[in-house]
Amino acid sequence: MQHIGDAMSLDSATQYFKRTLYTQQQVLPKYISYVIVDLASRAQVGIIGANWYLKQSRSVAEVGVMVLPEWHRKGIGHQAKTLLINYLLSSQAVTTVHVFNRVSNQAAIQANHKLGLIKGRVFKHKTTGDSMQEWMVTRQIPC
Repeated sequence: MQHIGDAMSLDSATQYFKRTLYTQQQVLPKYISYVIVDLASRAQVGIIGANWYLKQSRSVAEVGVMVLPEWHRKGIGHQAKTLLINYLLSSQAVTTVHVFNRVSNQAAIQANHKLGLIKGRVFKHKTTGDSMQEWMVTRQIPC
C-alpha cells in the first residue's frame, strides 16, 4: 500500500478505477480497499487495504495503509489497521497477516509494536531499493 507511483493521466486513472471495482466484485477478490473517513469532519483522510498475494491460498494477507500527511500522528491509520487486521483474522480463511514499512518510518514501527505484530525480516524493496521491515501476526487456532 505504501508504494505510490507517478501521477496517472485521467484515462489511466479511469481504467485503473474500473479494474479495481471489477476485481473487488469478484467472489474471491485479489485485494480489497476502503476509504478512511474522519468521523468528526467526514473528511476522506486515507485508504487501507488488504491483498492476497498467494494465488493458491487465501490464508495469508498483506495489509497496508496510507493517510494524508495532515492527518498523520492522530491515530487514524493505527485504528483502521487494527480494525482490518482483526476483521481478516476473524474470517475462516486468513491465518496470517503481514505488514511492511520502511525501516526509517518510526511512526509505523511504533504502531506495529503497539499492535503486537511480530518483527520479521529486513529486505531491500525490489523497485525502490528502500530497506523494508516485515511484520506479521498469526491467528491462534485452538487445538
